[in-house]
Amino acid sequence: MAEAAPDLVVTDMMMPVMNGAELIRRLRREPATAGIPILAASSDPDLAEGADAIVPKPYAWRHLLEVADGLLRAEGGLR
Repeated sequence: MAEAAPDLVVTDMMMPVMNGAELIRRLRREPATAGIPILAASSDPDLAEGADAIVPKPYAWRHLLEVADGLLRAEGGLR
């Protein structure tokens, strides 16, 4: 059984092992994940190149959810 792709990826840019910038590059490089909207949380927006939206840190959860909802609606909703 094939795994379903996520409807949205939400990532912090500062993570151990693989940072958010590398995650975005890898997702965009693969045809199966290239079209998935990406929401990045970062105190430095320059780090989030390639993301569809950026929520500056610190952020309010309500704002993060509003931006995520906007991305999902722009993509035609949930898959």
